[in-house]
Amino acid sequence: MTDIDSVLVEMRAALADVRLAATEDIVLGRASARRARVHGQRNLLATGLLALGAGVIANIALPQGAEAEAALTFTAAPPTAPSNLLFGAR
Repeated sequence: MTDIDSVLVEMRAALADVRLAATEDIVLGRASARRARVHGQRNLLATGLLALGAGVIANIALPQGAEAEAALTFTAAPPTAPSNLLFGAR
């Protein structure tokens, strides 16, 4: 046999590195982790766009009915106080 043939026969008989046996599992695990991460990011983006769209639609479609009320001063009695109900508003 030639030198290269004898080297190839020796390489075939030699034991493979133990880390090579786990290479397929590592590659597939990382690929599935990346796929899950991208899927999660896509879901987060879709949820954010849905919330933004709902907020814009609610802002446009619903009437603006909120109004501010005058604050009571500390010296004025509220209109439902017993003194105002019994004696009338002063």
